[in-house]
Amino acid sequence: MRIILIADEIFPFSNRSGLGKRVSSLAAELARGGNDVHAVVSTKTQTDSNDHSLARRLRPVEVAVGDRTVSWHRFDGRLPSGVEIHLLHTEDKLDEELHAEAFARAALTTIGSVSTGEACCISFNRECALVPGLDASRENNLHILVLSKNDIPQKGVKDADTVVILGKTVARAIELADNTEITDVSSSGRLVVLPLWGEPAYSISASGKTGAKTSFQASLGLPIRNDVPLVFFPTTAADPDVVVKTLEQFLRGDVQAAITPENVGVSLHDLAARYSDRLAIIPSGTPGLAAMAGSDFCVSVTDPFTTATAMSCGTVPVTTPEASECTVDLEPSLASGSGIIASDDSADAILEALGRSVAAFNRGGDFVRLSARIRRYTGTLTRQTQSILQIVDGLRA
Repeated sequence: MRIILIADEIFPFSNRSGLGKRVSSLAAELARGGNDVHAVVSTKTQTDSNDHSLARRLRPVEVAVGDRTVSWHRFDGRLPSGVEIHLLHTEDKLDEELHAEAFARAALTTIGSVSTGEACCISFNRECALVPGLDASRENNLHILVLSKNDIPQKGVKDADTVVILGKTVARAIELADNTEITDVSSSGRLVVLPLWGEPAYSISASGKTGAKTSFQASLGLPIRNDVPLVFFPTTAADPDVVVKTLEQFLRGDVQAAITPENVGVSLHDLAARYSDRLAIIPSGTPGLAAMAGSDFCVSVTDPFTTATAMSCGTVPVTTPEASECTVDLEPSLASGSGIIASDDSADAILEALGRSVAAFNRGGDFVRLSARIRRYTGTLTRQTQSILQIVDGLRA
């Protein structure tokens, strides 16, 4: 079947919010299933066609939005997965709402050039929901609208054959939004909620986890110690000022911490110099998976995707309810749950949660069993791809 994905991100061209990797992975899984997959994606920056072996169309895609015409450069190519890629870029200065509508119209024009028969269109967030008549404009076209962020479209939702919500956080936001169209879709049985879209499971044994930590400590120049917790602060952890305030107090204990380059400021450099045996700034180019797998905890208070990736590596997330998705607090027992919950993303709340993290780490064998258990996190890409394929098959039937 021909399947067309429409989104504003796709890896490796863009991955600002993590959606780009999800779209790329979904496209690859669908292609491996024998489908003819096309991805129509907007890109914020001018694409270097030489770097990505893309061909620039001589004629731009022009669409009318209100009283103006927006021109889009189009680049075509093929990803290693076999997915046909169609990148659209405009040099016009547009606000967020106008850009979304203009891209939606340009995407529909592009769809018409790559598919004239039966196809399934999977659009993400507001793309194409803003343009009425998507489904009425073409025969035998299925439209699945995927919502993975809280910016819920106010119109166009009801035109989709099915609306898929990724993650409980978005589902809660939709429930509170009191959107009439969402209510109508739900009452007609066309609303589906799937677990968080996680990375493919990363398998690592308990002994492998210890080795990964040792290697990570060595690469950072930290003392090789397995008797203290190593906490990873990724770029999505929190506001930099909150991170610095948290670290200043946290590092007074017998702990180690690592932080990514994007979070570095003068105050962090000073802190790293003061606690050279406890705090390391991760060198640019260090694989993110190495940092995640080599740490005992990951502070992820804003990004559910980072939380899920940490769990797949056996790394315990320190997270907020908003970013936790499938995570529940471990206290008072390590026998259940999969993370440490901070009440919010303030320095005091994160510090309190980190204190409970250290207490959990000190429970030795219980903590090792916890790490092994949370690696079996089931919110994987493959399961969600299968779920979407089942939705497509159901609609076709």
